Amino acid sequence: MGIDKARAIDGSRRIPEATFFTLALLGGAFGILLGSSVFHHKTLKPSFMGIIILSAVIWLGILFLFLRTFGPPFG
Repeated sequence: MGIDKARAIDGSRRIPEATFFTLALLGGAFGILLGSSVFHHKTLKPSFMGIIILSAVIWLGILFLFLRTFGPPFG
């Protein structure tokens, strides 16, 4: 998010949103949310934030199902 924010300010070539969406679906949704907050980047774009938040909710659901099925990994 920081790199894309710097490129937006400089007018350089930006990172495509599809790249962020792919990273979110691969497990990076929470990092993208944190980066958006820290760099104040894309926080006012509802369509972008909605997809990232949905990805985070999906990962929380996967974690819940995993823990419910197999139990805690160290317990």
